[in-house]
Amino acid sequence: MHNGVQCAMYVDGKPVFNLWASTLTSQPYAYDSIQQVFSSTKVISSLVLAMLADRGHIKSLDMFVHEIWPEFKSHGKNKIRISDVLRHDSGLREIRHHRFSLEELGSVHQGVMGKILQDAVPQNVGTRNYHAWTRGWILNEIVRRVDPQNRTIGEFCRDEICEPLGVDFYIGLSDEEMRRAVPLTLQNPLWAMLQSCLPQALGSRVPWNVFWFLRHGVEAMINNLIFPESTLPFLPPYPLFDTFNHKSFRHVEVPSANGYTNASSMARIMSCLANGGEIDGIRLISPQGLERAISGAILKHDISNKTNIKNTRAGWTM
Repeated sequence: MHNGVQCAMYVDGKPVFNLWASTLTSQPYAYDSIQQVFSSTKVISSLVLAMLADRGHIKSLDMFVHEIWPEFKSHGKNKIRISDVLRHDSGLREIRHHRFSLEELGSVHQGVMGKILQDAVPQNVGTRNYHAWTRGWILNEIVRRVDPQNRTIGEFCRDEICEPLGVDFYIGLSDEEMRRAVPLTLQNPLWAMLQSCLPQALGSRVPWNVFWFLRHGVEAMINNLIFPESTLPFLPPYPLFDTFNHKSFRHVEVPSANGYTNASSMARIMSCLANGGEIDGIRLISPQGLERAISGAILKHDISNKTNIKNTRAGWTM
């Protein structure tokens, strides 16, 4: 968890409010402090793919991945479309029996990640199974191959989203940006357990009850023993929360999970999309390109999240 909170809102392309507060004493905290936003990074990864399709560098988000990346088609992956990856339907939620090292995560331009991914064997292609980590790595390999400058998702985001809009959204931090990054802290598990015993009406400060806590905790423990790569597909060189806070992890690109931003920046990007792809005269994507990205929504049951989820062609949830 973070010990700081921000809230920002845009209406009709104009900022309405931008609030922030923190209990941090170890470093300054303000509206421009950046925090790891985990799966909100997926929203930006989807936008990058939609922008590349809009510019004609991807023929269609429904094309097969191997049409861009021929080596990907091995082991039964020849029918996987880009939109399958975006919707979490590719069968590649985890790479069985492989956990990435930080060195592998940092070798995007050397093709190391691509070689591991193209040799992976999918499980149940077409079944919706939330790709917590792998989605971004697969998309990164696609982006590097179609972008005229061979940029990664993080590099494209800096150049084509952050710079034009004047916002902060970084997938992989520089040393300078790291100074503004707020550390994660581990919530005390005993406190969370005790809070889960309280009904919401009596002021429980966690969103789950004790039965959910026990069920999902036991499930996670069993699953982690059988397939540790499905819970955390990389080998943390330090205790997990120390890894998230460590510069070696913050430096690498994980386009599904290690985006760093603040509320005002995220609100401005989303306001741009809500207003047809343009804000303050700056256009990221054409109305037609945005319409193609948000169309083609398919409702399926997600076996990881245990709920029905409707995802668009670009993977945004409706």
